[in-house]
Amino acid sequence: MPVIDFPRFASDSPPGMPGGLPCWVRVRERRADGFVEFDLAIGDPMLSAELILPEAAFEAFCRDNRVQRLSDEQAAQVDAQAQRWRQGHAGPGDEA
Repeated sequence: MPVIDFPRFASDSPPGMPGGLPCWVRVRERRADGFVEFDLAIGDPMLSAELILPEAAFEAFCRDNRVQRLSDEQAAQVDAQAQRWRQGHAGPGDEA
């Protein structure tokens, strides 16, 4: 049983999204200068890219791409799995 139980396919992917894969964002910081720093993951929340956009562009990006925002609980699961991986535990079933 996987530690992280995220949906693997989005039923209503927007044009340009690869093969119906879901997209997630995790906001890292809303800066005082109006920019939003966030992680974008497509298909697997364990693999993401760090991005930055102005607030309005970020909101439009999320809307246009129908992203799902990681909850605090989901983000904690991603962090825990990443920590296990860094410690050399290959899979979700490995004990820390």
